[in-house]
Parts: sequence; structure tokens; C-alpha cells
Amino acid sequence: MKINQILTLSVLALLIIAACSSGPSTADLAKAIETAEAALTSDSLDFNSPERKQHYETAVNSYIDYAQALPEDPKTPDYLFKAAEIQRTLKQFPEAIKSYKQIYDNHGTHAKAAQSLFLMGFSYENDLKDLDKAKALYGEFIEKFPKHELADDVQFSITHLGKTPEEIIKEFEKNKPPVKTKSDTTKQEAAPAEEAPKGEKAAPAASQPSASATPAKVPSNNRVNKINVKVDPAKAN
Repeated sequence: MKINQILTLSVLALLIIAACSSGPSTADLAKAIETAEAALTSDSLDFNSPERKQHYETAVNSYIDYAQALPEDPKTPDYLFKAAEIQRTLKQFPEAIKSYKQIYDNHGTHAKAAQSLFLMGFSYENDLKDLDKAKALYGEFIEKFPKHELADDVQFSITHLGKTPEEIIKEFEKNKPPVKTKSDTTKQEAAPAEEAPKGEKAAPAASQPSASATPAKVPSNNRVNKINVKVDPAKAN
């Protein structure tokens, strides 16, 4: 009888240990994310306040916990992407790259996979100043996603790798063809035509570009500015 009681108690103990070691449920993990995001959207704290930063850290931890517990869950890539954006906002660049890499390596068919590859290269270039790694990642992007909407931005980044926005603008201005003004065109139209020698027809006037012609566009520096913003994880896509 005592042996049976011991066996029963042993089984119960094992069941309790197994239940404790199984970790939080999906519902608990989702609730933690919901609570963390609600804290971020409901407060009016200054971005640089310790309390606000703590809210960001809590949100990151909730996203990472979900991803670790449920790596194959459809929501995991989006939560990892939110975590990475907050990590960049907090200037935790190696951690952000790690989160982007998890998306790219483990969820290659997800909509955020290509963007994560681009942002890895972007962060290596602009945040960590590691141009060799940035160039390698940009090259991998062009090879794997040549028709992606970010392909032009990546090619621009490769072409101007390591240059400051000021250097890029100066280079563009140097190579930009001059644009004729309306006054220049008016003066040319008003100039008298040369009189042709007798017996010869006067040469037709050379056509002039329209004063309303669209000038060349100045590059917008999207590769530097459009990603490097502070992100509210509750509003991140």
C-alpha cells in the first residue's frame, strides 16, 4: 500500500513539475503584449523619461518572449519586427539586427523578410558604420529581391555607400544639367534671326526647351531618413 502511495505521489509531482516547466500559455503571452502596448499608448511621458524607456523595454521583452515560446506562430514575425524597431529607437542596434535576422532566417516567405534584410544592411551602414557588412547584405538583397519595391533604395545605398547626405547632394548638384529659365527662353526667342545670303533659305531656328519642362529631381535621401525615426510599437505595422 505504501508503495502505491509513493508511486501516486511521484506521478503527481512529475505532473506538477511538467506543468510549471511548460511556461506561460499563448493567452498569457498575448495578454502581456496587450498590456505592454496599452501602457505605451495611454501614457503621456516624455520619450527620454526613464518610465517611458521602461515601457519600451517591457514591450520588447513581451515580443521576444512570444517569439521564443511560439517560433512558428503567424504573429511571431510581426512581433519580432516591432521588437527590432523599438530596439533601434533605443539605440540597441546589435539587438535590433538580431531580431531582423530572426525574421529573415526563420520566416523567409513573410512580407517583412525582405524589409528586415534591408534594415540589417541599413543599420550596419548608418548605425554601426560597418560598411563591409552593409555592402554584403545590400548585395544579397539585390540578388534575392531584384523586383522588390525597396530594390531602388538598396541600389542607391550601394552606389553611395559611406557618403553623408551632404556629399550626396553636392555630387548630384555637380552633375545636374542646367535648367533654362523663362527669361533665357524669352531672350532667345526675341533674338533676330540671321539674314540668309541671297538665293539661300534661312536656316530654321533651333527648337528650345519649354520653360515648363520638369527639372531633374533632387534625391530625397530616403535611405537615410525614412527608416531612422522613433517608432511607437503600438502603431508599428
